[in-house]
Amino acid sequence: MWHAILSILMAASCSVVSCPATALAQDQSSRPVAPRRALPAQGISVAPSFDRAAFEASLNGQLQGKGMGYAFVLMQDGRIVSEGAGGAARDNQDGFLAMKTSTPVNIGSLFKFVTGVSMLHAMEQPPSGAGFSGTDTNAKLDTPVSLLLPAFWKTEMSPRAAKLSVRDYLQHRTGFTTDNMLNEFRKPAPPGPQRAPVFNYQNLNFRVIGFALGAFVNPTWLSQINQDSARTTSNENDMIYTRRALGSFMDDYIRNTVMQKVPGRPVPSCDAANEFKTTGAYAYKSKSDTGRGIITSRKADGSGCVGSGGYWMSARHLAAFAAAALNGNKLLSAKAQALMYGANNEPANRIVWTSARPRTWTAEHFGEPYVVWSSGRQIYEDTGNQISGGALLRLPDNHVLVILHNSAELNSASLEGQGYAAFIAGKAPYLD
Repeated sequence: MWHAILSILMAASCSVVSCPATALAQDQSSRPVAPRRALPAQGISVAPSFDRAAFEASLNGQLQGKGMGYAFVLMQDGRIVSEGAGGAARDNQDGFLAMKTSTPVNIGSLFKFVTGVSMLHAMEQPPSGAGFSGTDTNAKLDTPVSLLLPAFWKTEMSPRAAKLSVRDYLQHRTGFTTDNMLNEFRKPAPPGPQRAPVFNYQNLNFRVIGFALGAFVNPTWLSQINQDSARTTSNENDMIYTRRALGSFMDDYIRNTVMQKVPGRPVPSCDAANEFKTTGAYAYKSKSDTGRGIITSRKADGSGCVGSGGYWMSARHLAAFAAAALNGNKLLSAKAQALMYGANNEPANRIVWTSARPRTWTAEHFGEPYVVWSSGRQIYEDTGNQISGGALLRLPDNHVLVILHNSAELNSASLEGQGYAAFIAGKAPYLD
């Protein structure tokens, strides 16, 4: 398989507005529910077996006043069932801006979900000039990622690291323990099996997957780099150039190929300080933060786009992407969707998703003993610990729920529980 993939790759042609504090914390569910207009691309659809008002009362009740701002979107079969927001995307110091479901927020590590799904999409629907050998999605996951990295990055790479597969990276089973890519590539193999026996979350896993995705969708560039024997890992300029290039290729593919197949054409950005300068949410230390918030750009600061995070997306856009990934076949095949949850319905075998939590209620009523979900938390340690992030949940009956926030009080683990409880409030009245 390795030789076939290499052959394919190598053969390719080479003013501040005041706002009362009470307004920031207002519970939207306390107001009458206004008629909803159709939304672009998706529309609003209220499922006949779901109590939207109960769901919104539960979730707003749990989130209202708990942080600077929040937004949530619940979708079923690719259509919006419920959406809501509260608080501020920007405080008075930054020119007050109310949080909306269309407000781009730094989603932190939730972008790993986007990267992982995009990698699976590229494997199943490869761009011209690229391809994985064979047709079976599960088999393609065993492709060594090292085959999709610049040759000079692999100087002194251990045999074990060279064999780590797409599956190993997407399952956080590489055994990596730090974020230093070259050091992890070169570490001697520990005793035991080739792939790590247990899940060990590391940002590096999806940084590398993002780089590999960038190379896979631009095989001509990879071939040319591999023919340049003068490049070395000891030359920082060589490393900076290749990391930025691969990140740029990944970013372009996700924005201009993958997202074009998603209703509403979501726009994720690692250049939020420029692209979302007037619309993006800032991150804050707390709901009572009276200082300036923060919005950044990995492009402007020179660090480059990466698959592990640093992207802004709105709750509506992220939910639309997740719904497209998990339903229908625009992005992924049914087999890839099943593998994401876990081969043979075993969540320990899940790919892309961060976590799987046992849940009795879903087991009893839907035969689903686990809720799989992903988390995101961006902490700006160098500027005062401003925080933003959220949670993405896969729920029964083809529901997906996105909850985003922009201050430290809320965290992804609590958001998962709050979202789960709200879903029960909306669904339980219709169950025996």
